[in-house]
Amino acid sequence: MSANNMNRSKSLTRPERQRPRTGIINSNPKLHRQYPQPLPDHLRTKLAQQKQNYHRQEPPSYVPAAFRIVLFASALTNQTKGCNKLGVKKQVALCYLVAFLCGALAYITYGLNINLCPSNQLTFPYSTKDNRGRRAAIFRQDKVYVFGQVYNFDTMQNYFALHSLNLTTDFRGMELSSIFDGDTDNSCAYFYHNGLDPTLPSCNLTSNSGNTLKQLNGACLLLADLHAYSNNGNYLSFEWMDIRPHNLGLIGNTVVNLTHYLDDSILLPGIGKTIQSNRGNDMTYALSYTKAGKHVQACLLARYSAGIASEEVASCIADNIIMVVLFIVILIIIAIRYSMACLFQWFISHRLVKPGGRSNWLAWRSIKGGNDDPANHIPGPYNDYRFMTDSARMPNSSSQINTISNRTDIVHTKLYTVMLVTCYSEGEEGLRTTMDSLASTTYSDKHKIFFVIADGLITGAGETRSTPDIV
Repeated sequence: MSANNMNRSKSLTRPERQRPRTGIINSNPKLHRQYPQPLPDHLRTKLAQQKQNYHRQEPPSYVPAAFRIVLFASALTNQTKGCNKLGVKKQVALCYLVAFLCGALAYITYGLNINLCPSNQLTFPYSTKDNRGRRAAIFRQDKVYVFGQVYNFDTMQNYFALHSLNLTTDFRGMELSSIFDGDTDNSCAYFYHNGLDPTLPSCNLTSNSGNTLKQLNGACLLLADLHAYSNNGNYLSFEWMDIRPHNLGLIGNTVVNLTHYLDDSILLPGIGKTIQSNRGNDMTYALSYTKAGKHVQACLLARYSAGIASEEVASCIADNIIMVVLFIVILIIIAIRYSMACLFQWFISHRLVKPGGRSNWLAWRSIKGGNDDPANHIPGPYNDYRFMTDSARMPNSSSQINTISNRTDIVHTKLYTVMLVTCYSEGEEGLRTTMDSLASTTYSDKHKIFFVIADGLITGAGETRSTPDIV
């Protein structure tokens, strides 16, 4: 096969195949010889600047992508007057846009869940069902509770030792709030009477065995001091079945123990009736109608907090909704892409390879003899190329120009489709599938070439025969 037959400069488009081949030797060189003219000085200077700017902005092709960012950053700090500032600004803006989109995606994937639904908050159920289906309180021997917050007994024992108090094992699993002053923000100042705080607890502890623990001066331990020593996000959680049978109530998402409040009748009588009537339920809205009720909410949370409700908070619900929506969007995109691929494979692809193709004029050339068949050469609707004789190329031969033929001559250059099969054998089935992709087409069999590299040195993974053994 000659080199001209394999020349890639010949296009498959119809006008190119009708274009006459340029001769190697010009019969009349004086008519078409063009002498190069020197560029003007300003164009030559501009061209040199453009080449210089291009080499400054474009890194070499062998530089890895990871290092191109470094080169780009260094180019921003070492620019000269000849640099294209507009192009640099576009590149910087594009980099900012890509970085912003990547950061937004990372935040939605990881940061949104951390902000809306913190994972460092652990909950310990207040009760569980026994064998008979009844709920019973869980006793945790290695834990103690302070306003619903769960602490390790060893940690709390060390803290009490700092204040010369011996927290014995009798207090394991108990609520220790009565020895602490939990009003860290003076939320109960609204109810002070003659400078005294009637909501202040007894500032002592009594174990189940009757042992009493309190400071020598009778003062309460400060909850802020305990939080400075040790603080965590572990809380005791309550179900609705735990709240309703006991003297508990719900304010926001916090469970309050109203036993001491109801026994002592500490706060205002009108508010006391509201609390009494909403015991065992959510009393947030009932206490929000009056000004005194708003102060009561803050004071109850500071003095009588016992834990949190086990229901999922609204922020976690919002985070779950966002993640579900994003997951549905991804599934929809995958389903659309898969359906489009199936549609193309089952319905569209067969129409593209049948005689006629998409435009119904390419495939007819492949029938019978292909390009070498004169019957396949018919004039096209846009064939504007004509063959000219040597005399027609003469500028002064006007009479010869009118005799240009309007017919379409046969192009004797045979166009071949070559398939290269590498030496990495994939087995007989793989080679057959690959070669059938060309052999089964309607293109002329005379113009199909299979170039199979069969050196016999390489066999595919898991194969026992090389390419020449299979072929």
